[in-house]
Parts: sequence; C-alpha cells; structure tokens
Amino acid sequence: SDENGQCETHYNGSQTITTDSYNGGYRLRESGRGDGVETYSALNLSIFPIADIIDDDNNWDEPDQLSGCQTHWGMERSYDYFDEVHGRDSFDGEGVKVMSWVNYKMDYVNAFFYNGIFGFGDGNGNNYGAVNSLDIVAHEFTHGITANTAELIYRYESGALNESFSDIFGATVDFMFDEDNADWTMGEDAHLTGFGFRSMSDPNAKNDPDTYDGDYWKPQSGCNANPYNDY
Repeated sequence: SDENGQCETHYNGSQTITTDSYNGGYRLRESGRGDGVETYSALNLSIFPIADIIDDDNNWDEPDQLSGCQTHWGMERSYDYFDEVHGRDSFDGEGVKVMSWVNYKMDYVNAFFYNGIFGFGDGNGNNYGAVNSLDIVAHEFTHGITANTAELIYRYESGALNESFSDIFGATVDFMFDEDNADWTMGEDAHLTGFGFRSMSDPNAKNDPDTYDGDYWKPQSGCNANPYNDY
C-alpha cells in the first residue's frame, strides 16, 4: 500500500515522497499517479533489472539511496506539474507507468528517455554528480511527452526543437517546485562547479546559438543524430 516517506535528496534537501510498503520494508514504488511511478537501480549495468531500492523505516537517508530518492521525487513532481497545469495524465496522456532506473552504467554523465523508460547516470564524481537534478528529470519526462505527441525526428533542427522543449519544461518544473533555487540554466545542480550544461537566459555562454543562424549555429551538414548533448 502507498505510504508517505521522507527522503534526503542529492540536490533538494529533505522531501516527501510516496512509496509502498512491501515485505516488512518500503520501496520506491507508488500507485497513486496513473499506473504508478517506480524507481529502480540499474546496478551500474547497461540493462534495466527490476532491482528495488529498499528502506526499512521509510526514512531514506542512506548514501546509496540518494540517487533513487532524487529521481523518484523529481518524477512525482514532473508528473504533478503536467497533470495540474496541463491536465496531462503521465507522459503518454493516458496514465502510463513511469519507470526510471538510476545508477545506469559506471561514471555515466547523461540521462535519457528511451522506448518508454528513463535512465540516469551517477556522474563521474569529478566534475559531474548524479545527473538527476529536478530540471534534468523534468527534461527527460518532457522527452516522453514529445515522443507521444510531436514525434520530432531526433536530428537536425527537429532534434534541436525536441531538446529545447525539454529544457523549457525542465526549467518550468524547477520554478514550480524549487522556486528559491531555480534559474534558466540546465543541470547546474548536477554540475559540481555550478556551470550547467546549457543556458536559456544566455545561450552563447554555453556555446549555443541564441538566434537562428547566429553565433555557434551548427549547420545541418555538421549535425549527427544527437543535435546537442542530451542532458
């Protein structure tokens, strides 16, 4: 059954999450939003095992739980934003289960949406922490929405639009649930120097164009299937 738990996140302090009680403990699963929100560990592999992250008293404060808690909380907030503000039930609009994996690969500095699931790396511990700050989680959730609506081909200008929509909504969710710390930089919490990956207030500062065909514009012939680093 669903229960309220208290978790220590990587980037947002102590937050309330919804978990379920199971076999004398608790796991990062809940059934109250659509078909559910579930968060697992990939065990530093490049596969997606059903490896639950477990806690015995629903106070999630162990170091190896932080990444799961951060992602689970971020997915719940992303779900709530689109539900409350846009009336959209999960990323497919029909309440599909939100399944996320943290601890993806080793030293993986990226996050992704692929084939209906979400993956988040732990960073490299050097200049990148876990790549699952609230704006990044919401960014990936938005990729799920785009895949179920606009179906923008992920290359060239359509791919850049795909990324930009995710950046915009990532920041929007950040402002809704972490207003005091939110800004228009993408992923600054996960970047241990605070530099961030992209800036919507000053794109040129991150070597991105701020106008069509402006400085740092990448000609179509120079793009590949990944128009920007997908964080």
